[in-house]
Amino acid sequence: IYERVLQARADAVAKSQGLQKDYAEQDLRVWQVRWIKYLVEARQYTRVEDAINALPKDTRMSEAAAITPLQLRADAQLSKLDARIAQYRSAPQLAPSSEILRAAAHDLRGSGDNISARKILEFAFARDLEDHQLVAGNFLGLAEIRIALGDVPGAVELLRRLTVVVGSPYENLDSAAALLENTGH
Repeated sequence: IYERVLQARADAVAKSQGLQKDYAEQDLRVWQVRWIKYLVEARQYTRVEDAINALPKDTRMSEAAAITPLQLRADAQLSKLDARIAQYRSAPQLAPSSEILRAAAHDLRGSGDNISARKILEFAFARDLEDHQLVAGNFLGLAEIRIALGDVPGAVELLRRLTVVVGSPYENLDSAAALLENTGH
């Protein structure tokens, strides 16, 4: 049914002109995203990848907030998440915003894939810190991930940086201590 709807929407784009064409293209994009969501829900991850790759680049860019979490979920299931994150590291201009990455991690956590969610969040927090977005949430989030991965010394070093760099002295000491206490350290 989705394929028929998509074909009908594509035909409407081809037949229309001017402002109607703009509306028809927007409608087509909405249905393409719905199709990809359906494929994810049906666990047809290879078809998700094919559907996303078939989208025009401008559609992938304009609908990134909806498509990227679906793409990362498919990548996680197809064991391609590490390659995708490596691609983001090598070409930062292609990487989605931290908000989109956090939404994707939230979706993965909701589906029970905590390991993949952790990988995405680790990339997002580390990139934000590299970009000098020195806010407590970035330090705390990355430190929590490091603790979960067993790198307690690395987490403690991040928490030390947090207390020195962000805000006034001692402002974030309670948050850092609470993280250590909540994780049993």
